[in-house]
Amino acid sequence: MRGAALKYAVLLSLLICRPFPSRSAAQTYLDSLIQHQRSLQEQEMRRYGENGRDSLTEESPLRGGRALTRGELREFERQQRIERQQREKRSWRVRTVVFTGNKAYGKKDLQSLMELKRKSRFTNYLMKSDLDALTAFYKNGGFEYVSVKAESVERDSLKRRVAIRISVEEGPRIQVSEVMVDAQRFAPGPAVMRKLATKQGAPLVHSDVRQDCRRLKEVAGERGFLEAVVEPEVMIDTAEHQASVVFSVREGPVVTVGGIRIEAKGFRNYTVARELSIRAGDTLNLRAVRQSERNLYTTGLFNYVQIKPDFDSAVAAVTLPDSVYDVLVRVTQGEYVRAQAGLGYSTDEGARVSASATWKNMFALGQSLTLSTKISQVSQGAEAVHAIPWFLYMPLQLNTKLYYTRFDKPQLYEGNFDGLRLSLGRQSNYDILYQVWSQWEEVHWVKAPSQDAAVTDVPDYPTQSIGGDIAYDVRNDLFSPTKGGFARLGVEFAGVFGGKSNQFIKATLDSRIYFTHRSRYHLSMAARTGYAVPYGNSGDVPVQSKFYGGGSTTVRGFPVDKLAVLPNNDPLLGNFYVFLNIADVRAPMFWWARGDSFLNWFNVAAFVDAGNVWPNFTDIASAGEFLDELRWSAGPGLRIDTPIKLVARLDFGFKLDRRPKESVMEIHFDLGQPF
Repeated sequence: MRGAALKYAVLLSLLICRPFPSRSAAQTYLDSLIQHQRSLQEQEMRRYGENGRDSLTEESPLRGGRALTRGELREFERQQRIERQQREKRSWRVRTVVFTGNKAYGKKDLQSLMELKRKSRFTNYLMKSDLDALTAFYKNGGFEYVSVKAESVERDSLKRRVAIRISVEEGPRIQVSEVMVDAQRFAPGPAVMRKLATKQGAPLVHSDVRQDCRRLKEVAGERGFLEAVVEPEVMIDTAEHQASVVFSVREGPVVTVGGIRIEAKGFRNYTVARELSIRAGDTLNLRAVRQSERNLYTTGLFNYVQIKPDFDSAVAAVTLPDSVYDVLVRVTQGEYVRAQAGLGYSTDEGARVSASATWKNMFALGQSLTLSTKISQVSQGAEAVHAIPWFLYMPLQLNTKLYYTRFDKPQLYEGNFDGLRLSLGRQSNYDILYQVWSQWEEVHWVKAPSQDAAVTDVPDYPTQSIGGDIAYDVRNDLFSPTKGGFARLGVEFAGVFGGKSNQFIKATLDSRIYFTHRSRYHLSMAARTGYAVPYGNSGDVPVQSKFYGGGSTTVRGFPVDKLAVLPNNDPLLGNFYVFLNIADVRAPMFWWARGDSFLNWFNVAAFVDAGNVWPNFTDIASAGEFLDELRWSAGPGLRIDTPIKLVARLDFGFKLDRRPKESVMEIHFDLGQPF
């Protein structure tokens, strides 16, 4: 009995103290999660097969009523990553896609519609989706009897690659036999019919028919049928393979403006009413509505604008007669207080910081006040701008600006300036901005190096001037434009009223143009020039009104403010300049990246610049001398386009006509595009 008890005790101790590691409850729980995840994957594989749709859902790390600890969660996520990698290795990849029978459209056109491309992952679900997309594309183009099938899907089991062969039986294409507009009072006329994309004798394209419906609705709206409803009716002759397209128009009522009811919380009614292009007694049409909406949005005071007749549009086209109706104008106030600050650095200015605060809609009158400051290693300044729209009940905006500037660049000049500037202008409906202005600038002190490099005082006369600017701006973006153009002409007359003032005449011209190819490749070009000439009692143009060349925004490859054709290298004699940015080309650095990948932030650039600064325009004897004295530079660059529209720019400018004692290149870093 004692021997049996001893054997039992030894056996029990071996069972309790076995050399295998114990499994904690948490580990057992984690393994159950992983096993559950694998069972889900196996179910999906059995359902869709090895080539099936990858629709596996991630298992939530919350089971059994409790959440995993951080360590357990990391292990769970690691196991999931391993499983995904294994599925990725087991997945099939597309080797080739071949089309047969396609005549109307080429392989490139058809391939662009598909998700399945070379090296992409292959699934039966994507195959079916792509076939449906190709069929819809053909039918949209008038191939009503098209048949698109996967003729063969050849699998290489060793390399797990798929060769796809798609057969297309296009069938006859439907041609448009006639285009008609069925309306009672609305007659589009021959000019409008010629602009329709759907034309007699052309193939039937359903997307063009829908586009023509929108175009006819716009034309009807411009003629006073603001509530018109346009519906297409396509009748296909299956025997002749022809289609008759009829646009059915229900005009709705012609609205004569009665009263104008304004819903504008936070604004006085006439702040909204003065921007409207519609008046009581007018026939309400689409052009007047859009112009009024554009005027209201241009003020920057509203984030939502709606102008419509004050009735139910759902029944207007059927039941309402031509009559006098009230018009509802509903607006929602936008951001009326805004503050922002920023830090930056550039090789031209060094480190810099800026801040601004704007209060819009002061006193509920649409007026604004902006306070801003900018401090850099070269200059420090502050300004306050008060804007009054509709000055003296005229459609002109009066801006009053008080400013202070300190410029601190000993190798160029130093000084303290402050002044007052009044400007009166407006942006027209044709992308043209015009303004006239008057400015009084007080010079507290100014110093500049003379030819012997000793800093000397410069006459500190004030400058009283008047001038004007006109600009044409059709750029698609103010900060990083890729399409459109910009042109600006400015003139300044200083000292015309006599008294103690600098006297000079100054004119500048700035023109830029932007092109885009395939939405990813950009070309920018610019030409800028200016001329300043003293007159009267002034022997020269003041240093703060002269022109300086070189740097990241003029002619890259030359140090900032050091590019000039000047006697004795005196930088303060520049009264005429020409800057030619002949080409600035940008392209994706990682051209294969698509979608929202951060790799799309990076762009490479290449540029060619030319230009110079002269003491006077009359110093250039001939066109040949002008070309000889132009300085040239070129080089590569890097652009980083961040999601907040901030562009970091790095340019390496090499001098193409390097002269003795000049550096080979200059490195320029700045924020924003060069022009």
